[in-house]
Amino acid sequence: MQTLFDREYITTKRKGKQLLIVSTREAAHSSITPSELSDVRVTAAWERQLDAIQNAPNDTAAKHARDTFITAQRDFITTRIKEAIDIMDNAPEAVLATANGPTENMVSAARKLAAARSLTLPEGIERASSCVAHFWTK
Repeated sequence: MQTLFDREYITTKRKGKQLLIVSTREAAHSSITPSELSDVRVTAAWERQLDAIQNAPNDTAAKHARDTFITAQRDFITTRIKEAIDIMDNAPEAVLATANGPTENMVSAARKLAAARSLTLPEGIERASSCVAHFWTK
């Protein structure tokens, strides 16, 4: 949870006497998250496959079920990574820019990269995520 707060993915908001935890980047996250990951049917299918591995009648059947599951997961992840790369290639600033500004880790990583490659950091990098995004995409 603390990491989510630190990275400004969530924050607290008061509603009457209740203190709520709300997402600050839900819209951006939702737009790039594959719909399959939020589909309960997909989760249920994965759980059934894991149960089949656990309840296999013998080691050979368990290994086959495991290998089938892992291959499907690897293919799914590989496809999603390729899609994310395509999104980044087509609109990197739209994905990386946020209204909250860059995190300290983002700025620190940019500084280290600049020092290692003898680069000059752009003006405003500490305040604007778009500056960090532009620097990273160069």
